[in-house]
Formats: sequence, structure tokens, C-alpha cells
Amino acid sequence: MTCYPAFSDRLSGCVFVDQSVVVDGNLTTAQGPAAALEFALTLVERLAGRAARRKVGEAMLLR
Repeated sequence: MTCYPAFSDRLSGCVFVDQSVVVDGNLTTAQGPAAALEFALTLVERLAGRAARRKVGEAMLLR
């Protein structure tokens, strides 16, 4: 999992991964506010597929 880096030492029973978004099975975690867009697009992809993620990203002018 990932979380706000300042809290990574407080995790118990988890392995901290220093990435903005981490998917592990049905769990998706993000590091903080700066990761919000990538987190949202990752959720779109998990729920509706890669094509939907691409379509949403393109509509937001992301490349």
C-alpha cells in the first residue's frame, strides 16, 4: 500500500510502496492530494476498463 509519506512509519501489517497510487487486489491507495487525479483515473480503469480511463483522460486534456 501507499499513504502520505509522513505516515508510512505508522503502518502495521502492510508493506509501504513509495508510489503515488498502488493497487493490490481490490484495494487502491494513494499518497495524498497530489495523487488525486491519478487515483481517480485508476479507479475508472478498475471499474470500467482501460478504454474508459483513456476516454476520461482525453476529455480532461491529459495525454
